Amino acid sequence: MGHRKYRPSRYEHPTETDPRVFSYLEEHFGGVPKVNENGADLIIGGEVRVEVKATKEWHKSTHSRGPRRRGRFCFHGYESCDYFLFVLVRENGRLQLHLESYPMAIERFGISGTINWARVFPTIN
Repeated sequence: MGHRKYRPSRYEHPTETDPRVFSYLEEHFGGVPKVNENGADLIIGGEVRVEVKATKEWHKSTHSRGPRRRGRFCFHGYESCDYFLFVLVRENGRLQLHLESYPMAIERFGISGTINWARVFPTIN
């Protein structure tokens, strides 16, 4: 177990490089996304910066608090991007995608708030 304050310089989750994500963004923006080393996760055409945030479907927990969500993410207020791409990974491996502009996402969840995934994907149980 590592030191709890240690964080790698850049965490990359599999949805950032998933061909389905790239295809969705290419269709939406008309340019091929590329992994960005500094700032937002992906950059398209050298101009559009996209931060990818992913979670898995809800699952039952053995804790007394009831169902728990994996992949929780909080806005910290320093995300440098034009858009957030919210990705819900279904149990069957299917991806559900939702693209939202930075100002709209901050308005919905607050500058330092927690994403309410049920508001992004109302079909989450």
